[in-house]
Amino acid sequence: RNYRDELIRWCSTMTQDRSTAEDLVQEAFLESYEHEAMLQTMTVSQCRAWLYQVVKNSLLTVHGMLPMKQ
Repeated sequence: RNYRDELIRWCSTMTQDRSTAEDLVQEAFLESYEHEAMLQTMTVSQCRAWLYQVVKNSLLTVHGMLPMKQ
């Protein structure tokens, strides 16, 4: 299942900016490709939760509430 639209709607409510939300969600999906092997061991609901967490962490990083990845 593709959660892109769902994640964009959720993130848009926090950012108040659809373009920023789309960028953050795109980053999450790019990161999911880097973790494909791990995600394949997860249930659908675990994958969904992981995507939400990645988007949330990216949002917090953008707003300076989490340190940037090195």
